[in-house]
Amino acid sequence: SAWSKAMLGWVIPKRPVQGINYISAVQLNPEVYKIGDGEGGYPVGEYLLIENRQAILSDKYLPKGGLVIYHIDDGKLKNDKTSQQGWPGQNGWPQNNKHYRVAVLQADGDYDLERERNLGDGGDVFRKNGGGVRKLLPSNDPNIGSNIYPNTDAYQDGNIRQTGLKITNISNSMSTMSFKCSGSGCTGVTCGEDESLVTVYIKTDYYPGETEWSLFVDGNVAMSGGPYEAEAIFDYQMCISDSSCVEFEITDSGNDGM
Repeated sequence: SAWSKAMLGWVIPKRPVQGINYISAVQLNPEVYKIGDGEGGYPVGEYLLIENRQAILSDKYLPKGGLVIYHIDDGKLKNDKTSQQGWPGQNGWPQNNKHYRVAVLQADGDYDLERERNLGDGGDVFRKNGGGVRKLLPSNDPNIGSNIYPNTDAYQDGNIRQTGLKITNISNSMSTMSFKCSGSGCTGVTCGEDESLVTVYIKTDYYPGETEWSLFVDGNVAMSGGPYEAEAIFDYQMCISDSSCVEFEITDSGNDGM
């Protein structure tokens, strides 16, 4: 999954910009988009990951290709299916906080994975062609239709919040797909001609409260972070002039390594 790749450091997720974004098949280019995690109405540790999975190479047996959208809640310490399975119509759901730490937002809304009906099918991916689903909306959006699941609502600890995030205009399934991101969670940065995008990617250990860091640009603190409250991955972006001097400093107050 995109989450596993990020946790292992095989891919560094990036933030989508407002408007149209392009994403290559992950088998051809390790590219993943991330929305939320303390931004756009999502609490820290809760976010969406988007990757383009096609029926090629290691995924050649996929029933259908398209965008796979994951809803992540790192507040869940385990992905125990027997205690965390939740779906529409279940008593008290989604306020009962029953959901996987790493959940696939299945485009067809059938929640077959949680109901143990199958191990995934062609209706789980988002795509335009083949009668597929090409949008993911907040539950209160007037265009969501009669079935409001899946959606872009936050649900950590059973607290349901509409984020306002809209992922629409999803293209045909192909090696390079596109989608439109709308809402405050689309925080990607577009740099100027003489600037470069700098991404700070922090993966905390078992003692996140010991980690702090600063990024200096021409001797001044331009970004900083920590101490943290959760063992997770955090990312920060900013545009920096190509002529600037950049220094990065990270500390561990426990003096026992990270």
